[in-house]
Amino acid sequence: MPKYEVIKPWNGVSKGQVLELESLAAALLPNVREVGALRNGSLTLDVSAQVDEAARQALAEARVSVDAMIDEAKAQAEGIIAAANAEAASIREQAKAQAGTLTPAIPDGSERRELIKARLKELKIEFDGRQGEEALAALLPEGELAKLFPAK
Repeated sequence: MPKYEVIKPWNGVSKGQVLELESLAAALLPNVREVGALRNGSLTLDVSAQVDEAARQALAEARVSVDAMIDEAKAQAEGIIAAANAEAASIREQAKAQAGTLTPAIPDGSERRELIKARLKELKIEFDGRQGEEALAALLPEGELAKLFPAK
């Protein structure tokens, strides 16, 4: 449907208003002018080839930038994975090192117990090897504990 711009207003229509009319009465022709038409006729331009080429260029540029982003993301992911693997390896090594060493809750407690057990063996006194230091010390004759540990 052709569009017309009002040049001279009439009842119910203001100047500059754009109307879409299928047919126009001959009496209204001097009051309107056709919008988008040249005085010598309408002009048709075919820009589809230019639009298609511009779209292809935009898609190619987008594809290149997306590929670059993907490559960068892959490189970052590989770096993160390598760092995580290195950290996991160091944690495993620390765990292995710590698992092989036992530290007694009471320092020198096992040494004192071993000395008391050795003295009981020398004196040929029967004892249960699972007993604690105090129970073993109670089996020693009076004064033997002071001989073993003079500072205490």
